[in-house]
Amino acid sequence: MNGSPLKQSLATRHENPLYFRRLGFIATEEFKFTVLENPAGYSWRRKMFRIVFLQGVLTVLLSLVGIWLGSVAVGKSACIGGVIAVLPSYYLASRMSVSYPEKPVASLQRIYMGAFVKILYTLALFGLAINYLDVQFVIMISSYFVVTMTNWFGLRLLDLSEQG
Repeated sequence: MNGSPLKQSLATRHENPLYFRRLGFIATEEFKFTVLENPAGYSWRRKMFRIVFLQGVLTVLLSLVGIWLGSVAVGKSACIGGVIAVLPSYYLASRMSVSYPEKPVASLQRIYMGAFVKILYTLALFGLAINYLDVQFVIMISSYFVVTMTNWFGLRLLDLSEQG
């Protein structure tokens, strides 16, 4: 027997690089490599971009349904509303996909600044669409909200944890 179960448990925990990370130990170069090269660590990024892809698909479907049930103007308005939702979501997803494990404060700042810029980006796109494009406002806003709800349901249904 190599020792007590407690000592074996501690030894197992010390061999796990994520255990050190959670405790806040300074990482060695080998540890950083282990964390960054972990394929499970990238799965939440794929899921995030999958949500953006689903938003794009939903935008196309709403546009086609608008053309089929209404007119080309309805389809165009639905498309513009969806694009106004998809472009800022893609911007934020690409900004969030870059992380600096050794600089958690910088990573968090990137997320907050990205969310702020996403809001400004969305408002600017709405302003441009309303002022310069011939859109049906109710259809455009409705399409925007339906596509944006993909974020809410996607984040609710997908496991975005590091292990997921």
